[in-house]
Amino acid sequence: MFTAEKVVYKTVGEREVTALVFRGAKIYEKAPVCFWFHGGGWICGDGNEPQYRPVLTQGLLDAGVTIVSCEYRLADGKNVLWREIIDDCSDFVRYFTKNADEFGLDIDRAFTAGISAGGHLCLLEAYGGEYFGTDDGTEFPCFKFILDMCGPVDMREALSAKEKGAIMSFLRKFLSKDSSQWENIYPLVSPIDYAKKADIKRLPPVMAVQGDADELVTPNQPEILQELYALRGVEFELLCVKNGSHGFDDVPGLPPAFPKFDDIQLSQLRFALDHI
Repeated sequence: MFTAEKVVYKTVGEREVTALVFRGAKIYEKAPVCFWFHGGGWICGDGNEPQYRPVLTQGLLDAGVTIVSCEYRLADGKNVLWREIIDDCSDFVRYFTKNADEFGLDIDRAFTAGISAGGHLCLLEAYGGEYFGTDDGTEFPCFKFILDMCGPVDMREALSAKEKGAIMSFLRKFLSKDSSQWENIYPLVSPIDYAKKADIKRLPPVMAVQGDADELVTPNQPEILQELYALRGVEFELLCVKNGSHGFDDVPGLPPAFPKFDDIQLSQLRFALDHI
């Protein structure tokens, strides 16, 4: 449905790490930019994810927003763990910030977005991205706002089903095969830890979407961040999807999820256009 330009933003050994650039029909000299981070439990997924949010994506493109979607290396429990993934995400942000003129981007109107693991990464980049990756002297942007979709906020208690095999497999690949190390890693990968110590300019307005029947991420996760925002007096909008699963779909045995996915995207688009 959407066409994208593939860009190599860093090379690790012989491996090229890429991003996809989505532009609307009208090209602007300096376009607002959405830094998109895909989901997939840190172990799968790719930069094509905006294709599967067509209402939001089309609305952003029609409004002149350029979407740059990060294809970070995926966790494998050995050579690529949490540090490598977050370093990739920060280097991705730095690359497009440094080359903003080449791509026609207005970094002063940049924001982050992501779902699930991508929600986690978009929050982490907004609050603590400057602490990761290669510091090449590029000033890390202060984002205008964040569109978070069921992203873990505090990894100590984020995954409600972590006793189940699939979730444990994700964590072993992302954090470490040695679970005895996880307690030491949690503060390094939890967005809330960076948000708590961040200057208020690093606390941009947030719109968070969370299903109250989420089977993977504990439904109270955005409320942890919302409490901090209330204390700091910063705007935070929480859209709760009644009976919504991790992907905001219907859950067997419960009434239909509400609002529906298209309406969720319209709410996100409204928030974005109000804050660009």
